[in-house]
Amino acid sequence: MSWLETAPEPSDIPDGRDRLVVAAARLLLEEGLEVLEAGLSPEKVGRHAKWSRRNVYNHFPTKQDLLRELFRRSLAAERSAVTDEIVDSMVQHSLSESGGDVVKVLEDVSRSNWLLAKSDPVTTLQMLAWSVGQKDPEVAEAFRTLYRRIDDRVAQGFDHLFRDWEREFRAPFDAKIAATVFTALTEGLMLRARVDPDAVDDELLTWVTLAFFPTMSRPVDDEPDRVEDLVREVAAEQTLRVRERQTPSAVHNAGAAIRAAVVNQLKLRGYQDLRVEHVAAEAGVSAQTILNRYGSLSELVCSELEEYVISVMDQLEFDLGQPTMEINQRVRRHLLRIATITRDHRALVRAGMAISLETAPTDDDFLTSRINQMAVRLAIGLDQAAGIWTDDKLLPERSHLMAVIGLLNSAAGAALPPEELVDLVFPLVK
Repeated sequence: MSWLETAPEPSDIPDGRDRLVVAAARLLLEEGLEVLEAGLSPEKVGRHAKWSRRNVYNHFPTKQDLLRELFRRSLAAERSAVTDEIVDSMVQHSLSESGGDVVKVLEDVSRSNWLLAKSDPVTTLQMLAWSVGQKDPEVAEAFRTLYRRIDDRVAQGFDHLFRDWEREFRAPFDAKIAATVFTALTEGLMLRARVDPDAVDDELLTWVTLAFFPTMSRPVDDEPDRVEDLVREVAAEQTLRVRERQTPSAVHNAGAAIRAAVVNQLKLRGYQDLRVEHVAAEAGVSAQTILNRYGSLSELVCSELEEYVISVMDQLEFDLGQPTMEINQRVRRHLLRIATITRDHRALVRAGMAISLETAPTDDDFLTSRINQMAVRLAIGLDQAAGIWTDDKLLPERSHLMAVIGLLNSAAGAALPPEELVDLVFPLVK
């Protein structure tokens, strides 16, 4: 926070100069350029500080002296602290911590920069100081020092991110030029927002930054003619995100749309040929939205399949609570539910088996696969249904596990009714 935000009321400040500077600053923030145009009269400053006009003159013989001290403080280290927050945001949201989402990092950095600068009262004073600085050499020099310091700090942030992202600037751009553009763009939009708030959306800085980024930079060793492709890629991704932000109901229903899309795309393409982009296009969301939510395509498939596994286990739990139900009946009901799922959701089950085969065929690796853990849970259910599950640390016998996996394979590859599949597998698990 800046010195102005933490300062007490002027009347509570014992030091005379501090008391008057804070009073003048708050007058400027409350009344803006009107105070400057009126000359920031000693009478008005004195009333705001609850002091006499003579006391004002004792500390600041001229109005220009008071303004110079006010702007000197506003152009000092306080704004560097805001810049440090912005750069820290750039570092914290580096690519290695964002799952590879360059667009999200740029969104976060731009939005942080805008909101921090917009909420900082010292930035407003600096803008007012700019008009004075054109005529006052001391204020003008303070401005130059300030901007050099800001540019250096932001450039350090760009250097850090570019190393992490394995990107480089396109000639004639470099980190210092990018920092200058970033700062100037922020301040230009802020000036416009102060006179015409409706003209400047809070996301405008983000959108413009995203448009500039692929023009100013490229991946290391990338071909120069990739600029247009990169611009199109960023624009397409950002368009989807803007659409998602502008339609809250779409965001709320994104999960359902994604799940429906992956099931349909599995039917059309199969797991081996399916890509995240295919699911994103049908669901009407960005590919990165899916990755942010699920992590990977295989995890999305597993999440959808797990809903059915949970349902099967919940129904088994109900059966286990029925003391009059015979063991054989429980086992058959459990197997029948599994067979019905594999018949009704064949493409999803096939995808699950394909994911299972991606894991090395050792027991340790087998059990690290989420899809295989589901098979283990179903097999454990067989033991429970058969009344032989006595120790929660005991893994089911391999024959039981293989019976379940065999059932899944049969149902996914054959058109047999679930009842007939159960008849085939049941002798293995009685």
